[in-house]
Amino acid sequence: MAQPKVFISYRRSDSLAQTGRLYDRLNRAFPGMFFRDVSEIGIGVDFVAHVERAVGASVALIAVIGPTWATASDERGRRLDIADDFVRVEIRTALARKIRIIPVLVGNAEMVDDDQLPDDLKPLTRWNAIKIVEEYYDQGIEKLVRGLVSELGEPVAGDNAQQADQKIKSLRGEAEAAIGVEDWFGAIQALQAALSLAPNNYEVAARLKWANDQRKLNGLFTEAQELYDRDKKAAALQKFRQVRVAGGDYRGVNQLIAQLESEISSESRRSTVRRWTFGTVATITGVLALLVTLVVWQIRSEFAQDDGGGDSPAVTPGAPAPTPGVNPDERKASPQPVVPQPRPVDPPPAGTAGTGFAPVGQYRAINHENQQMQFQLALNANSTFQVQANAGVYSVPLSAGTFAFDASSGTLVMSGVNNVGGLFSEPMQVYERHEDHFHVMYAGIRWDLFPE
Repeated sequence: MAQPKVFISYRRSDSLAQTGRLYDRLNRAFPGMFFRDVSEIGIGVDFVAHVERAVGASVALIAVIGPTWATASDERGRRLDIADDFVRVEIRTALARKIRIIPVLVGNAEMVDDDQLPDDLKPLTRWNAIKIVEEYYDQGIEKLVRGLVSELGEPVAGDNAQQADQKIKSLRGEAEAAIGVEDWFGAIQALQAALSLAPNNYEVAARLKWANDQRKLNGLFTEAQELYDRDKKAAALQKFRQVRVAGGDYRGVNQLIAQLESEISSESRRSTVRRWTFGTVATITGVLALLVTLVVWQIRSEFAQDDGGGDSPAVTPGAPAPTPGVNPDERKASPQPVVPQPRPVDPPPAGTAGTGFAPVGQYRAINHENQQMQFQLALNANSTFQVQANAGVYSVPLSAGTFAFDASSGTLVMSGVNNVGGLFSEPMQVYERHEDHFHVMYAGIRWDLFPE
């Protein structure tokens, strides 16, 4: 028949040292009859399930309450207000199972008030507390030990060395039985109890360390399996590699890693082909649309020069635009080409003009509203530029010329010749940096400019 157990609940930030000392004294009186450090059961396991198992196997719960037990908080707020807080889960489970609860006050703490507790913990205040103070520590421990006799039986005599040795052997046997079925939780609890009875037993200490390492390996392995089952193969591979580093070929993990690497590589190749095919088709379609648009704009521009009217917004640098302030008859009579003047810069949204923009390098411009509309902009150190669109493995030149950049206003003026022989001079305003790219206004349209 399994011996009865008592669950020790405590908050590490509040009473770690006091709880360790309390555990050692209680374990001497009732060897191997206490659960503790359940919050250290490891990753890759269901904490609530382990708590329910441990509390369900207990006849009582000792709630160690220190000065900050109720007020301890983290980035999410007060710990007791969080549904999955370790302490809250432990006490809530004990109340639901209607087992005896013994509040133990340490560090001059007082019993918590009803209004300090969430609704599911309010019944805790109905249980009588035991206060343990340093000046009367032995008396407080003795009172607690006597209070557990009804659940655990008579305590072991402290001076009976033979009985203590027998209990250590019994606990080690219990631990090895748990190890045999990979019950790391049960093994660690038994080995902790044995080490508490014999703190200088290095063999027990080494076995406890090994059991803790195996528990962590098992947790990592279980977590990796769960990630794989959820089709998160890259994350699963990372976890399996951690298992290999910590435990070698634990559970044949080398073969699992090789299989997973092969699956990821095959999926990556298929994904690359799909992306390349889709990207090529989309880019060619976009470039053809750009070229058609450029030809239409060129025709419209020529008609505008003939009749003195018409205007068309640019989409990429070099798209032909009407020349303001020039008489059409003068254009026809002039033997030299007329270089258009820069169009007025559209007012940008609120922001700092040209923040951090370096007018030298390779950039990719993407239409903010239609990301299929893209072009590459090369700004050279000699103040020349080239604009091109990519179509798969091919590049289509759109325009080229010289540029000037005014850092105070963030205005980049590009002047040159487009791919249909038209002259242009057009401004682009760099008005804001956002994370790894810039926001620019060009021809009344917002573009995102990415350095490459």
